[in-house]
Amino acid sequence: MKKSLLISILIFFIVFEYSNSETFRVFLKDKGPESFIKGKAIYDSTAKLLSKRCLARRSKLISQEPYFSITDAPVYSPYIKTIELIGAKTLLKLRWRNYIVVGCDSSLINYIRILPFVRAVQRTGEKANLLTSPMLGKPERLNTICNYSNDCGKFDYGPSFLQSSLLNIQEVHRMGITGDGVLVGFLDNGFRWRFHEATKNANVIAEYDFINNDSVTSNQAGDADGQDGHGHLCFSTVAGFMQGKLIGVAPNASFILAKTEDDKSEKRIEEDNYAAGIEWFEAMGADISSSSLGYKTYDSTDISDDFLDFDGKTTISARAINRAFSLGMVCISAAGNSGPSPMSIITPADADGAIAVAAIDTSGAAAGFSSRGPANNREVKPNLAALGSRVVAADGRDSLSYVYAGGTSLATPQIAGLAALILSTFPELSPSELRDALQTVSSQATKPDSILGYGVPDIYRTLHYLGIIIGPISYYKVADKLRIISYIKADPKLTQVALNIKFGSGSDFKAYNMKESVIHDQFWTDIPISSFDNKPAQAYISAQHIGDLRRMPNNWNEYVEINPSIEFIHCGIDPNEILRYPDNTDIAYLNPSVINSGINDLTVSISVADESEVEIVILNSIGQFITRYHFDKSQKGLQHFALKFPNWASGAYFIHYAAGVHKGILPFIIVK
Repeated sequence: MKKSLLISILIFFIVFEYSNSETFRVFLKDKGPESFIKGKAIYDSTAKLLSKRCLARRSKLISQEPYFSITDAPVYSPYIKTIELIGAKTLLKLRWRNYIVVGCDSSLINYIRILPFVRAVQRTGEKANLLTSPMLGKPERLNTICNYSNDCGKFDYGPSFLQSSLLNIQEVHRMGITGDGVLVGFLDNGFRWRFHEATKNANVIAEYDFINNDSVTSNQAGDADGQDGHGHLCFSTVAGFMQGKLIGVAPNASFILAKTEDDKSEKRIEEDNYAAGIEWFEAMGADISSSSLGYKTYDSTDISDDFLDFDGKTTISARAINRAFSLGMVCISAAGNSGPSPMSIITPADADGAIAVAAIDTSGAAAGFSSRGPANNREVKPNLAALGSRVVAADGRDSLSYVYAGGTSLATPQIAGLAALILSTFPELSPSELRDALQTVSSQATKPDSILGYGVPDIYRTLHYLGIIIGPISYYKVADKLRIISYIKADPKLTQVALNIKFGSGSDFKAYNMKESVIHDQFWTDIPISSFDNKPAQAYISAQHIGDLRRMPNNWNEYVEINPSIEFIHCGIDPNEILRYPDNTDIAYLNPSVINSGINDLTVSISVADESEVEIVILNSIGQFITRYHFDKSQKGLQHFALKFPNWASGAYFIHYAAGVHKGILPFIIVK
């Protein structure tokens, strides 16, 4: 900058008195004068900005290091300082499109506009899609760290049973798959997570308020009353955990929270906040973003969007999602609540890289309010659907209450939770591979539409579709041995399952064959406690059948620590069930427990203590008799009984079974 220009600007600032402050986007021409090469400050600062998790996740999609480019570099600090000397206050810094958002008087902006490094200036109330960003770099894979949780036993879903059942989550939780090692980012208007019994123990590792530029995401002075309530509701459906009241979809995941939405008004700057939040998530190494936010209509002072803007790549928030998607982050976004009108989907649900989520009601039909697609690019939108009516969530108004809530806002985090369950089991998947897997086995997989997209996913079937499912390791003492168990599932039947373990005093791994127990999908092996020599050991499980070999943890340089001095049973697994093995004769389960359209049978598996008759009676949700099955002289052991129901209505049903002295009740749901 010429010295005379800077002096004149500073003189103007000294004598000028502000009248009305506004907010502006200031787009910059470059990232400064340095070349983007190793050893230069711009390169090194970029490398420090991106976490190890971020770079590991990016390596799924980028074939070689350094896994970043000048697009990721910080906005050039001397440019910002010069703009601030003129009198502007920096509110946001957005690296990917190389601009800052500033607050200043409208007259001052004319002096910023003529700075030699400024490419363009516009009010935040205008559409940023009117400007074309320069190409700063090409689009640029996270291996999760196994991070086993404390014992929390078998899950009692209480009133949240329905929302979990519709997605067949219970079958996955019972295997101990609960989101470990996955980092999920939530964008919303605030989060009251610290104050509620169901969320206060959630593993929140970072939070940031992009409105007030601090680390407080709950309500503060100046916020609209109850602003943080919406984010709290959505967050609790994934992270919440309180036995008998609310079990979140992925309660053992880790979380980062971004407050980007200001309830006092509806301004376009909130999309800039959103984009800044996405950039922060991505740099922190988030695997997933979940946002129950959307943009279309703004206050009268700002320019609103129209359908032509929703082409999957134009709006500020859609561009941010697409960039994050290209770097390996799974992005989940609410379709909106403007249905049933067609083409009522909002942004960033229209983004090419977004999984847009619609809502169903308790009968399994599309909720009337759920926004419809397609987007302007005619892609299938929404992509998936989940329960968006009478969803059980934690009520932020006090620390002990729960409410029924609705909207695509509540459906969206449930799908984000499914993504966490998938990545905790198959961490190598790219966002497109994960999305395709969910869509392939959803209820409308063969006939997607613009109402529910590919329909309601089944997480257990999705994991099964992806390959060999290996749940986390649990272990406990049996006499002088340590019994190691894991829930493992594959078709065709596994040819070999082994626990590979390196004891503290050894240098090599020793393989112990794992045997299948009478408990559904459970494998086990016993190791003499003396083999550990009172030291923790490193272990991994390998499972294979023809054409497939899988390891848990998935990365070859990661292991699970087994400490022989303690007993550890992973969350979701019933300790009473496994600790009674091998003498357990009180086992019964269903497959599947949620019946989707096109399926007209299920299998009930019952452990029969002695050769005896088996009686099965099915009742509906209000106790009315539906049908009865009778099986003569079933053999001792775990027996499987096929049940047919070709024309039954949607709803909840209960199986009452009796096998000699063994009696019990199993619930299931039909969704058509």
